[in-house]
Amino acid sequence: MKKIVLALVFSILMMSLSFSGYAAEGIMAVDGNVTISCETEAEAGTPVAIFILPQILSGTEDVTAQKVAEVNTTEELAALDAEYIAYEKVGEGGVLTHTCEMKDSLPTGKCVVVFSFIGKEAYKAGEFEHVGKIDINNLVEKFNLSAASGYDEIIDEDTNGVDDAPAKGVLSKSSADILYYSSLTNKTAFCDLLFSFKPEGGFTLVTLVEKFNEAGVWIRLRTEEDTLSVLNAYNGEGVGKYWNISIDEKSDFASLSTEERTKILAEIKKADLKDSEKLAEIFTENVVLSLFRKVDSREAMGELISSDGEYAAYFEGVREIINDADLGSHKTNILYNNVLKGNGSITSISDIEELFEDSIPEESSGSVSSGSNSSGGGKVSISGGYKSSTKGTGTNVDLTPNKNETLGNAFCDVAENHWASEYIERLSKTGVVNGVGANEFAPSNKITRQDFVKILVGALGMELSDSEMVFTDAQSGAYYEKYIMTAYENGLISGVDERIFGIGQNISRQDAAVIMARVLESKGISKSQEANEFADSVLISDYAKDAISLVSSAKIFGGDENGNFNPKESLTRAETCAIICRLTDLAKGE
Repeated sequence: MKKIVLALVFSILMMSLSFSGYAAEGIMAVDGNVTISCETEAEAGTPVAIFILPQILSGTEDVTAQKVAEVNTTEELAALDAEYIAYEKVGEGGVLTHTCEMKDSLPTGKCVVVFSFIGKEAYKAGEFEHVGKIDINNLVEKFNLSAASGYDEIIDEDTNGVDDAPAKGVLSKSSADILYYSSLTNKTAFCDLLFSFKPEGGFTLVTLVEKFNEAGVWIRLRTEEDTLSVLNAYNGEGVGKYWNISIDEKSDFASLSTEERTKILAEIKKADLKDSEKLAEIFTENVVLSLFRKVDSREAMGELISSDGEYAAYFEGVREIINDADLGSHKTNILYNNVLKGNGSITSISDIEELFEDSIPEESSGSVSSGSNSSGGGKVSISGGYKSSTKGTGTNVDLTPNKNETLGNAFCDVAENHWASEYIERLSKTGVVNGVGANEFAPSNKITRQDFVKILVGALGMELSDSEMVFTDAQSGAYYEKYIMTAYENGLISGVDERIFGIGQNISRQDAAVIMARVLESKGISKSQEANEFADSVLISDYAKDAISLVSSAKIFGGDENGNFNPKESLTRAETCAIICRLTDLAKGE
């Protein structure tokens, strides 16, 4: 008959002991059912006798298996005083499993599991610590009858003994985290927590050990310096896991700056928590606050507070504020711009709601009462002439030339018969454009993005903004600052990306068309049936196709002699004057 080969720890034997109603990871038993499971080299059907009995020592040597092997008579078997004896047959594949019910009378101590072939050999299959029923009942009763102030004494008695008597060690033999408890210099907070965890009907051994270990976890969270390590160690599903929060490398928490993560961990530590739901609530709310503080664009703001967003519940009040304000797309953009100026200092959800309340744009009485983002929706109101915003004076200036007045040649490089002479003269008369020298205009020179916006805002007479610059490549206090912010807040422009305007870059014809189309859309002007079909339409970027169709149908922009729009060529200073004058004429209904 083959020997039974078991792989325990260290590749000698392999055996797992699991206990009904209690998780013990195969190293001890607390009264109840013990399940024995192992792999053997025995053939299926081989009978095995299973003995469970208190450990038998000869000096320091464990001779339990030897004593079982020496049994030859029923009298010797009775004298062995085994706690449990059963017979089991090896199953398919050499797997042997057996479940046994321990007796209440077995005293606390180490038990040994022995597999034996009657009259042959016996093998120690494993051992575990058993806790007797009497000791369990005595310990649990003491906890249930004591106030929190007495818990320390009960634990000390169980683990260290009293009057030099050997300790029963019920807690330590039942997987309670006695080592950590013993390391604490101040055990009062631990005992207070354990007392607060006592179920309404009192502890059982299972719940006592469970709550004992849980108290240790919450004390760690309050006291250990590395809060994140504690969160990681006890986060997730299963035994010994006390919460479920998103802290892995793909989480929103991990995406935050070190400073923001440190703030969140500090809030958790100072909260003196003892409840997993409260931990999740504080953690998630602080993650939301950190995400809100780092938002730096209208698009990201809209996504974060969306009713479809992951954190929608936190922004319900904000969405109600926006809905009650009944804002169009233009004023919603202004609202977001205003919020972005103050979002870095908020510390609570109520702060966010107050910030949105305070950031709702007031009704404007200026030239531009509402604007448009990419899809329009607002109205550019122009009455009583235009307001020149050059130098920020806001004086009304009529850009329409007097029909009886002969245009003078203000610039030596712009002949009277130059195709754009009239447009250049109109805008220079009112101070909307200037030359490049004493009497030169340089009509063929390319125009930068910031200068195009300055001329457009000036020609439309828009009330200049006093807001701080939102684009990182723009210089605060520069001549173009107020004009760019005015156009930005009215939804007429965006940058080349979220935070870069493109200062110093020449503006392309298609980008200029997009900006002008937004002005037309804000006036409610839509494409006519006479929109041009350009020969080079395949070169037009998707984002600019509708805009170019609209401005060409409005006769603001045209193509060259070959029917090309040349979308990516840079706009010239002369072309800028021409299309802006055409736009203002259309805005006035002429």
